[in-house]
Amino acid sequence: MLLFLVLLVPFMLYILWLERGRGYVQSQLDNSLIPTAETLLQHPAPLPMFVDAIIPSPGSAIASPQNVCVSLLPGGLTPDGDSSNDSLRNAVGSLEIFVNDSRLPRDIINVSMLGILTMTDDGRLTGRVDSCFELRLEQGHHLFELRVSSSPFGIFGLDVFQSYRWAYFLDM
Repeated sequence: MLLFLVLLVPFMLYILWLERGRGYVQSQLDNSLIPTAETLLQHPAPLPMFVDAIIPSPGSAIASPQNVCVSLLPGGLTPDGDSSNDSLRNAVGSLEIFVNDSRLPRDIINVSMLGILTMTDDGRLTGRVDSCFELRLEQGHHLFELRVSSSPFGIFGLDVFQSYRWAYFLDM
């Protein structure tokens, strides 16, 4: 019985992680969210401590197809600036990006860490993690949201996420 539980728990956690990774690309924004997108277009929120850059800049006009890149600063996710290997792994594993209120599938988000992170003498990581994805969207307003956690429970959606919302406008 114990062997069964030992095998079952990791399997169930894996299934939960996969389920959290499902999603689809919603190419149009629901009309009820257009006022939110318009506000964020006119007055983009300042980038939080855990985001180094978003390209193209929040509030700008985009094309279709459009490549969007988000640079995360794992040390900005915790009050003490913890950029340990575990924090980094948790942030990358928990990363969720929503477009027009729909979570993007994990398989279209490319995450790059090579050559960007460096280890300090005290064993902490500094640097950034780049996440890029390409979208084909319809003309109009588009609302984006980034959610990330530094906790190991974040990869299963069982933690408090830090988030950032921004908008783009696509004009054909």
